[in-house]
Amino acid sequence: MEFISGKIKIKNIFSHNNNWFTFYNKFKNLIRPAITENVVKILACRTPLLGSTIYSCPCCYKIKKIPHSCKSRFCTSCGKKATDEWIKKTINSLPNVAYQHITFTMPSIFWNLFRTNRELIGMIPKISANILLKICLKGKKRRHYLPGIFLAIHSYGRDQKFNVHIHASITVGGFITSGPKKYIKGRTIDHNVIKKMWRYAIINLLRQSFKNGTLKPYPAIKKHFLNLTTFNKFLNVQYKKTWNVFLQKAQEGVAITANYLGRYIKKPPLGETHIDLYDGQNVTFTYLDHYTGQKKQKTLSVFEFIAAIICHIPDKYFRMIRYYGFIANRVKKRYLVFFEKNNLHLIPTGKSYLKRIFKEFGYNPFKCICGNYYKFAGIIFARPLANLIYRHNQKATALGP
Repeated sequence: MEFISGKIKIKNIFSHNNNWFTFYNKFKNLIRPAITENVVKILACRTPLLGSTIYSCPCCYKIKKIPHSCKSRFCTSCGKKATDEWIKKTINSLPNVAYQHITFTMPSIFWNLFRTNRELIGMIPKISANILLKICLKGKKRRHYLPGIFLAIHSYGRDQKFNVHIHASITVGGFITSGPKKYIKGRTIDHNVIKKMWRYAIINLLRQSFKNGTLKPYPAIKKHFLNLTTFNKFLNVQYKKTWNVFLQKAQEGVAITANYLGRYIKKPPLGETHIDLYDGQNVTFTYLDHYTGQKKQKTLSVFEFIAAIICHIPDKYFRMIRYYGFIANRVKKRYLVFFEKNNLHLIPTGKSYLKRIFKEFGYNPFKCICGNYYKFAGIIFARPLANLIYRHNQKATALGP
């Protein structure tokens, strides 16, 4: 079975020729439990293993089963729905004011260092947020104010390399820190200031982790981990490099920002429309080069492709989206009252399953061929995840190394 043309599904690449199970048996000791869980869900998505909802026609008694989806954000089908739901929720819960989008990046030599020390990835959102808060709360020659910040951890580039960076959106303004509760318009963030602060903070994080004995090297930079002196020399070289922090122009309205961030936060690492060829051995996909603005093709072996996709799956309960400032979860309610009173809070209408299907495919899934409408008849429940993982491990064992 080969997929040469047409839409090539990532799920099919994983399942074809037992690619995933061969990969799993070969690298079992390196695969995190969260990866196994997500792949198990994706392979079972919209199959009897995850159950279904049953409808019947009261006129002709025709039965219709709608299979349940896996709800994994790394599933190309469920990821689209998760993106739409997150955007709707974000627009509904944040003030409709001006936002500035900021992208924090770091030298490429650090990418695999964070991949090897995944616990550090959870620390960098707070670092980037604290930089923005410090500028707004303690900046010179301006009124001090508390902004609203929401950001997302992003771990991949368009070419599927592991590239950890932060996408943040900050309100262009905030609440003054003294006196009555009042929202004032602020200034956009200064590029040079934020770049220097970000560079210093990340270098300091790595240095402290090394001193604590918790930082693990990857093979290419192991020679720099001999002692603190050699490691400091390594860090000093990176400190002198240009660190890119991209600041976009401020834009009015939370919808623009939510739609922009939604593309990075909830969708799978690679859209299936970008996959050009799968011949059973290799996968070729197209991506847009961020620096040249040109489309390029990249070919990976099927195992390289699987490794490139699954490394972006976060550990269970890891929060990819964080909120700070006046939209932090513990204080958000008392601040959002101000925006509701001043009509700066949008209430979008959500879309049901019926509306989503009708929009995408132009038909009513609940209308029978006889002209009547299906009625709910029952639910077939999914097998427990533990059972699905057990079946997965049994199959992997049966196939052998």
